[in-house]
Amino acid sequence: MNEALIRQYLLGNMAEAQKLELEERFVCDPNVLEMVEIIENDLIEEYLDKELSDKDRQRFETYFLAAPQRREQLKIEKALREKRPPRILSNPYFMMAAAAVILIGFGLGIWYLIGKPRNSDLQTGMDALKKAYPRPLEARLADFPYSPPPRSTRGKDQNKADTIEDDAAKTLLQHATQTEPNAKSFQAYGQFWLAKKDFNQAIENLKKALSYEPSNGQILSDLGTAYFEKGRDEKDQGLASASNDFDQSLQYLNKAVDSKPASLEALFNRALLYEQMGNTQKAEEDWQEYIKRDPNSPWTDDAMRKLNDLKEKRS
Repeated sequence: MNEALIRQYLLGNMAEAQKLELEERFVCDPNVLEMVEIIENDLIEEYLDKELSDKDRQRFETYFLAAPQRREQLKIEKALREKRPPRILSNPYFMMAAAAVILIGFGLGIWYLIGKPRNSDLQTGMDALKKAYPRPLEARLADFPYSPPPRSTRGKDQNKADTIEDDAAKTLLQHATQTEPNAKSFQAYGQFWLAKKDFNQAIENLKKALSYEPSNGQILSDLGTAYFEKGRDEKDQGLASASNDFDQSLQYLNKAVDSKPASLEALFNRALLYEQMGNTQKAEEDWQEYIKRDPNSPWTDDAMRKLNDLKEKRS
């Protein structure tokens, strides 16, 4: 087994088919496992010694360390480096204990690679996405917790995300769509592109999600939001196509509001859409309905501010 090939695997620089073939060999060939253990530990040492290239260092941080068990291995090695006195290196009892730690850590790492639940990439990727973009838009995304609105929701300089978390989210969520293509994985990857403001990519992935669950209110809401944000950008640029995107958005948001259970995100976002379409009466009605349905949520504070702004403009 080629050492360079295993390094590519551990750093996520490998085609999916080749990756799956290699993982099968983990189970069948203990010699491959031994090589993976050695190279895995070498990568951790090289990272701590700052010997990795810039490209490999980025892959190490975004892909290799996406596994919680590997982050724990790195933490253990850092602690050992900081706390152990030099003379302990020659202590056979220490060497035995260190070997045990490495074996346990490696065992956990292999569990992550071949025994982990298939939705762990999805969950870890979503955690990274929410850290990178606590609230990427004024509109609501399904299952995103409340965060104050971004200072600016338009333009290239908004949403300066944590690069490591952003890269980890992209790698893991893309991988989730490949290993477990379903409504949740494609919706999550669509949300990633929504946060990045690549609305065409967002729409493409959210439509794939909807093909698995056509009546899912949360997916309908996110898809309607993608069309809304696309239309909003086109309106800012003075493009006539904005009207078509707003119409598409309204169709999906209406379905999401009427779904069971009804999507509160869709009701919130439809009010924003009506504002952009110039239908202030409908916008006020939706803000009032949102406040009634979700009275104790911090999102309602945003809704009340928006409603008061509309009333002031009307008076």
